[in-house]
Amino acid sequence: MTYTDSSPLKDHKFASKHGSSIVADMPEIFSDFDEANRYWDLVMWRNHHFIHSAIATANGNADIHSSTSASSKIDLRAGIGSLIRSFYNSDRFPILQTEHSLYSNEISRWQSAFKPFLSPTNGRIHGGAAILQMHSISTQITLDLLVAGEDTLNRHTDKFQNILYLARSGIIGPGQESFNMDLGIIPSLYVILGNCHDLVLQREGHIL
Repeated sequence: MTYTDSSPLKDHKFASKHGSSIVADMPEIFSDFDEANRYWDLVMWRNHHFIHSAIATANGNADIHSSTSASSKIDLRAGIGSLIRSFYNSDRFPILQTEHSLYSNEISRWQSAFKPFLSPTNGRIHGGAAILQMHSISTQITLDLLVAGEDTLNRHTDKFQNILYLARSGIIGPGQESFNMDLGIIPSLYVILGNCHDLVLQREGHIL
């Protein structure tokens, strides 16, 4: 997965803190799908900017002036955690880990509040719910790549399997006999293709 953003580092750091009080008051269960979607937009916004600021800091890029420059393209690939660990000194890396835990916990809280919307019997919103959940899982995996090496990816096998299950749900929902494709599943499938070590799961992701 690759993000491209031309904002300077200071803007990413500021944006990663945006909405802290709102996220802190996230309900235990969302009242409706729109509320869940709004909270996910904010959680994803904060994570996106945290990922950018963490990698830019590790690479020593205080400012990114052009969206076409090589430094503005953040490649979130297997092994990026080892790269960041090598750039952050021993005093600063624990700070990254602490911030990582904060943002990872926000995703986990969102997933917990979202669980009721993943019921297979709720056909009206199941497709959208499946895609939102896929995005949350793939973001969580991407976030973990910041502080973990490639050798830790095997612990995410259950997450890769869940993404595939949700992708199938998004293509053929409950009670549907016809094929239904949503391009929203593609970014999460790329996370599997780029990071999953299980060749069977990789193959299924490619087929989907």
